[in-house]
Amino acid sequence: FETNDPQYRTEALASYNQYEAMRSPVLKKDEMYASVALGRAQLLDAESEYESVLRNIEIIAKAPPSDWMTVSGMALMYAKVGKYEEARNWIQHNIDRGEGDLVFHQSMMGQILGQQGDIGSLDLLIAEMVSGSNARIFDILDMIGPMPLGKVVARLRSAILEVKPSVEDRHLRD
Repeated sequence: FETNDPQYRTEALASYNQYEAMRSPVLKKDEMYASVALGRAQLLDAESEYESVLRNIEIIAKAPPSDWMTVSGMALMYAKVGKYEEARNWIQHNIDRGEGDLVFHQSMMGQILGQQGDIGSLDLLIAEMVSGSNARIFDILDMIGPMPLGKVVARLRSAILEVKPSVEDRHLRD
């Protein structure tokens, strides 16, 4: 099935609902239920099914999973429904725990800041990434969509000036 296939969506939602009906709420932290809630939230339309999406995200947030990927998915879903502060807080949660790849989390944070329109915080994040040793220029360039070009060039100036071209001798074929 393709993910945009209505039959797939219907069957997947039925499976998630079946799991929810069968599960025992004994466990305070049920990682499988968190995955079910995230999967269901991702299948729902953020506009027309806003309350259901939010309810599923909050299921995860009440007992945050230890898996940084599920936390990242939850953060993206918060951003999708316009809850940018919650999205930022959960990405920061992953960064603070040191789970996963720092540049990946910073890139996600940049996407969320851009969606939110918080260009000032995005500029600070890019400055932090430029001064760090983990991010590469293309990681940073991936986040600059909403930034004015002059600001981007000013922010990346030192990194750009460090680029040293090299030329190798090459022989042309006759």
